[in-house]
Amino acid sequence: MTISAIDAVTRHSGLEALPIRFQSRASRAATIARLLLLAPAILLLSLTVTMLAASNADATSAMALIAENPSAAAKATLGLIVWAALFAIPLKRAISRFAARRSVEIDATTVRVSVRGAFGQHSWEAPLSTYTGVAHHVRTSLSGTRHELILVHPQSDKTLLLSTADRISQATIDQATATLGLPEVPARTLYAGGLRAA
Repeated sequence: MTISAIDAVTRHSGLEALPIRFQSRASRAATIARLLLLAPAILLLSLTVTMLAASNADATSAMALIAENPSAAAKATLGLIVWAALFAIPLKRAISRFAARRSVEIDATTVRVSVRGAFGQHSWEAPLSTYTGVAHHVRTSLSGTRHELILVHPQSDKTLLLSTADRISQATIDQATATLGLPEVPARTLYAGGLRAA
C-alpha cells in the first residue's frame, strides 16, 4: 500500500511516547472509482470470450478452424490473454487496496508492521535505527492539499505514514522526532536516490 493510497491513519497512541501504535487504510472511494472505470472493459472482455466460446461450441469445428489457420488462432488467443492481463492486474490491485489495512507498532528499537489484504497477510520488522528521519511532506491533488508526517527509510517499501492533517505544526514534528530519536529530514529525501513517496 503506497503512501498516496492511504486515506486514514487511526492512532491508538500519540506521538508523545513510545510505543506508538496506529492503523492505516486505503481510500475506499478512490478504489470504488477505479473498479467502476474497469467494469466496462471487463464486461466487454467477458462478452468477447463468451461469444468466441459460443461460436466454437462444437469441439470438432473449433479444432478444424485451428488446424486450418493456426497462426490466426494463436494471435487471437495471445490478444485475449494480453487484454485480460491489462485489466486483471489493475483489478487485483484495486481489490487488494480496498481490503488493505496496515497495523504499525514502533517501540524504542523496532518497527513492526502487519498488512492484511484481500489476498493474504504479511508482516515485517525493521530496526528503528535504520530509519533516516521524519519528514514533513505536503501532497497536492485535485482534492486539495494534505500534510503528512512520514517516517523515512532508505527502502521505499518500509517508509511509513505516521500522520495526516490539514496542517502539521512544527511542535508536532519536534515531538515526533524527539520521541523517535530521529532527526527531521527535508521532504526531498523521499525522492532522492530513487526513493519515492508514492
